[in-house]
Amino acid sequence: MLFSHSDFQLGSKLDSTVDAGNNNYIHKAMRANYLPYGIDFSNTPTGRFTNRKTIANLFGIILLTTVNCTLPLVWFGFILIISSKCFKFNFLCCDVIREAILYNLSLPPPYLNLTEAQRKATMDGINYASVGCGISPNTKPTRFDCWSLQIQIEAFNRTVQEDLPCMIEDPQELAEYLANSILFISMGTNDYILNFNNHHDPEYFANYLLIQFRCHHDPEYFANSLLIQFRWLYYIGARNLVVNNIGPLGCLPSMINKTRNGQCDEKMNQNIMPYNSQLPQILKTIEDEYPNATLTLANSYDFLQHILADTEKYGFTDVKDPCCGVYVQGEIACIPNYSTPCDNRCHSLFFDANHTSEFANCIFVRDMLIIKD
Repeated sequence: MLFSHSDFQLGSKLDSTVDAGNNNYIHKAMRANYLPYGIDFSNTPTGRFTNRKTIANLFGIILLTTVNCTLPLVWFGFILIISSKCFKFNFLCCDVIREAILYNLSLPPPYLNLTEAQRKATMDGINYASVGCGISPNTKPTRFDCWSLQIQIEAFNRTVQEDLPCMIEDPQELAEYLANSILFISMGTNDYILNFNNHHDPEYFANYLLIQFRCHHDPEYFANSLLIQFRWLYYIGARNLVVNNIGPLGCLPSMINKTRNGQCDEKMNQNIMPYNSQLPQILKTIEDEYPNATLTLANSYDFLQHILADTEKYGFTDVKDPCCGVYVQGEIACIPNYSTPCDNRCHSLFFDANHTSEFANCIFVRDMLIIKD
């Protein structure tokens, strides 16, 4: 997700803490365009895989309402861009974030829901997120389509090259506009859920995604590694990135269901550790290459582990079962016209088997994306 003078966002499945509904406009895509998704969003499904607002929405709201930040937001496969002027601040409690919702601020629209004329007149943010894909273009759900991180960045590049100049004609002013923005990137989860198996060496797979993503049959695949994507974003004009690591996937309700013992899949959690361990070095590499770039780690792995270790502290009464979910052929699914969500959604960590509730998203914004001195 990108925050700049406007809000531009990118995302994917399981990494779908940012997607605002682009998949509604992609043929054969995974969608959340039915109730009970959006049940607390005026009882309106929007394509967000939660009961109301996503992490991206709440992050933008708290910036605009408590920091007087008027810059745009940009989201990529979970890339979030926030004004550099808003780097240092303290998030208020979740109740205050909820109160900020009363400001009725407009949320960044899905890129694919905008006409060409609308794109060329949008300064308040765009959402590029697409549920289902990942860092690798090979990561995609069976029988479904989606936008990989590379495709999302290509769309952002079109925004920068073709749309924003219609509103910011001076190239220097446009460069400053982008430089005073923050990118929130949350990718990689789908790569492990959909594209990793027990035959992969965890160290190799992490290296494959972060640094050496290439195929001997197609050398151009190298350009899709996360490191190269970061360089590409810098070339486009991005200067400030907040990069989310991968949370404890083995503790998702969908994974707990597969263990058959009600416990987290610790093997899955261990498989992602090389990625999380190498990611900070990747961020440092970019900062070393580009002294005017700032990259900050958002540690969702530790955040969720802290919640699981002390549920009462965070106000949750259920951290294993989804608020919305029924068993369908051994899998947990939140399906239309059948699933009835729990009544007290503020006490559930997960809304469905793979996605957190709005309350959890609030806590994440409050505790995870604080930039400290």
